[in-house]
Formats: sequence, structure tokens, C-alpha cells
Amino acid sequence: VANAMKQVGTDKEALREAIENTKGYVGVSGIYNLTAEDHNGLDTSSMVIVQVKDGMFVMAD
Repeated sequence: VANAMKQVGTDKEALREAIENTKGYVGVSGIYNLTAEDHNGLDTSSMVIVQVKDGMFVMAD
């Protein structure tokens, strides 16, 4: 949202369009590609299962 506001300001329609056209944004959960139909922006390659082993997060087998 902050990046979109830097680009287009606070106009609601322009802000919505900028957010919905976000592509390739690297975030903590994966690479986001948003659309008007997909406000989550993450595909299945971003979904992983982890477990805690010896106090550390590791990829589940």
C-alpha cells in the first residue's frame, strides 16, 4: 500500500488500480502478483509446510 501511495497518492480509485497491478513484489511470504481477481497475490509455490526441529524452523519432509 505504501509503495502504491508513493506512486499515485491517495485517490481511492487510482490507489486500488495501483495495488491490483502490483507485480513481483518480494515480501516475507513470497513474491506477490496482485490482480483485481486475486487480492492475495501468492500462488501455490509460496505455500510451504514447516516444522520446528531442535528449536529451528525447517521444511517438512
